[in-house]
Amino acid sequence: MKRIWLGAALLVLAAGCTHGSRFKVHEFWATTTRAIAPGTSFAWDPECIERGLETNDPDPDLDQWIRDQIVAKMVALGYPLHTGEGRPGMVLSAYISSKTKQVGFSRLDAVIGALVIEVYAPDGKLLLWRGWSESPIDYSLSPLDRQERFKQAIAQILQQFADQAAMQPAGS
Repeated sequence: MKRIWLGAALLVLAAGCTHGSRFKVHEFWATTTRAIAPGTSFAWDPECIERGLETNDPDPDLDQWIRDQIVAKMVALGYPLHTGEGRPGMVLSAYISSKTKQVGFSRLDAVIGALVIEVYAPDGKLLLWRGWSESPIDYSLSPLDRQERFKQAIAQILQQFADQAAMQPAGS
């Protein structure tokens, strides 16, 4: 599940996360043939754990902190972390990317950071859903402010997932 199309420019939302309290949240369903009901267990993609989120942040614990926040929100939404034998009902992956974009009338360059969360079928190969939050990076934010912005983004992304997952048709 390499993210070649993102290129090597994985700066981060974490470098400054975002300014303002509003995130632009996006999502798409890669397939609509399978509902993901609450109670469906999830596990992390081993490649995601191995490579990390690529936050490029000086805080070495930020990567694990973000994953812990994602787990906490998924559990709060009714999706338990898979801890037993056998396969989970879905596999999660997450990463961070950035891009430079011209904004405003002056066409100034701004760095836009995005936190992306993906949901795969139990085999970890078929992408079922991708949601992301993007916002201009604000390098002046403190580490605690960056964590708060991440927490807000994670909550918005995963709430959208839960809302949409419940509306998907049941399938095989």
